[in-house]
Parts: sequence; structure tokens; C-alpha cells
Amino acid sequence: MTTKRERFLAAAHGQQTDRPPVGAWIHYGSSFWTPEQVAEAHLRFYHQYDWDYIKVMDDFRLQVPDGLDEITDPAQLDEVVPDPKATLTNLVKQADVLRIIRAEAPEAAIIDTIFSPVQTLVRALGETVIDYLAADTELAHRTISRVATALAAYAAQLPDLDVDGLFLASGAAGRRGIGADRSSARRGRGSRSADRLPVRGAELVGQGLGAADP
Repeated sequence: MTTKRERFLAAAHGQQTDRPPVGAWIHYGSSFWTPEQVAEAHLRFYHQYDWDYIKVMDDFRLQVPDGLDEITDPAQLDEVVPDPKATLTNLVKQADVLRIIRAEAPEAAIIDTIFSPVQTLVRALGETVIDYLAADTELAHRTISRVATALAAYAAQLPDLDVDGLFLASGAAGRRGIGADRSSARRGRGSRSADRLPVRGAELVGQGLGAADP
């Protein structure tokens, strides 16, 4: 008998399945919830509709210096994730969510969500970030590189968390002119529903990766 997880992994690798894996996700607005509350909401939605996979939202905002809610001076961006190798509270919380969900739903496929570096910054500090990045390419490179390094280190641990896939959300960059061609993004989504790249044995599943941020 095919399990939900087996069905998802077979489909992700282009293999024949008894039927397509079925699932859906919603935004919970859970940025201020505890990991336990976030996991409970996902599990309730999963069980209510008997989905094959659980696509886990990441609503925890990037850890930034205390009191920094919006960028008003470009120099402030150098204070964001000053050490990309340091442990970020938001990523620790997201990992806790994944552990709880895996323990409670061992039969389900789990897909985590990572927002692109630019989207991660926008979600934490507002869209004015894009104006500052667009005005100073060296600042953009420094800032985006630090955030990308932190996110990549987090993604590398997903197989150890028994996660089956990663959804890379990359929608913010092209909207305001940072590094992405929206026509290519549309072509990417129109030509295939997902692109897949291996990540240490996990399956990296990202909608429209043709629009990936720098």
C-alpha cells in the first residue's frame, strides 16, 4: 500500500503513482505564535482535509536588531544578520515546528517554506528595503549574500529534520526591479508547476524558480 509520503516522493521524482498527491496551504498569520501553536494549526488543516502532504508556512520574521522595524538609513542594512553563521531565532522556531509536525504526522510528506533573501528582508523590514538595495548594488550584494548564507545553512539541515521538500518563494524581487525578470517568472510558472533540485537528499521544490533572487 502506498503511503502519502511515498506517493509524494514518487511524484516529485517523476515516477508513476497510484494517483497524484493532493494538498493545499493557507497563510495563518502566525508570526507571533509559538512553534507549538503553528504546528497545531498545520496539523488540524492536514487532518481535516486528509491531504497527502503538509506544506509548512514560515511566518516567523527574520531576526533583526531590537527596535529596527523599518529601514530609514541604508547603513542600517549592515546591521541585519551581521554574522550569517549565527543562530537566528526565527529559524530555530521554524525547525521546532517541523519537528513537532513530523512527530505527529509520520505518514505525511512535509514541505518547508523558505522565502528568497529579498522577500525575507521585505517581510521583516518593509518594501522600502528594495529602494535602498536598488540604489546601491554593493550594499545589495552584501546584505542579500548574508541573508542567503543564513538561509542556505538552514536549508542544509532539512534532511536531518526529516523534511521531504522545500518550497522556495521568490515573488518579491521582480516587482520592484531587483534582479528578476517578471516575464521569465511567468514563463517559469507556465511551463512547469515546480522545479526540483537535490539538497543533501531532500527534494528542493520551488514554484517558478526562473525568478530566483540574486
